[in-house]
Amino acid sequence: DMLTGILRNNRHAGNIVKTLRGIFMDSPSIFTRTNLLELVQSVVQLAQSDIHKRGVRLSVEIDPFIEVDLYANEMFQVLLNLLNNALQALVEKPIGQGSVRFAAQLGDGIVTLLVSDNGPGIEAAVQAQLFSLFASSNKPESMGLGLWLCAYIVQRHRGKIWYEEMVEGGARFMI
Repeated sequence: DMLTGILRNNRHAGNIVKTLRGIFMDSPSIFTRTNLLELVQSVVQLAQSDIHKRGVRLSVEIDPFIEVDLYANEMFQVLLNLLNNALQALVEKPIGQGSVRFAAQLGDGIVTLLVSDNGPGIEAAVQAQLFSLFASSNKPESMGLGLWLCAYIVQRHRGKIWYEEMVEGGARFMI
């Protein structure tokens, strides 16, 4: 199991480098029909040890028949970044009280994907520049690249990404 995990992580690291190289060289994205649920499940599988270690309740509410045209490696990076951000937001929660939710809605030929958590949310002062390059963050180790890169990738897919504050607390990102 350990060797399988190492191999999976090595493949993932290689895909990150390949994807970033393509993005920054502005290579054209090659869109393929991708099952959204399977893509989200592959992201969740990579983060499974962190999810389990923190006792995070994870829900995935995506119709298994939703397929979208996208460049899977790039969108994988977006979803992984959003999941990692959500998990980091839950660090202060007692073990077993954090939750992350993936959900998708299909309407008028448009798929809307949401990633939400029940963490502290994002400070109002930070929200205005959330998707800016080198944006300030409430995470001390942050370089301010993650959400900018997410927005850049989503725009390459002819989509948009935004943040919504949740009344009950937490963060919700919509794609």
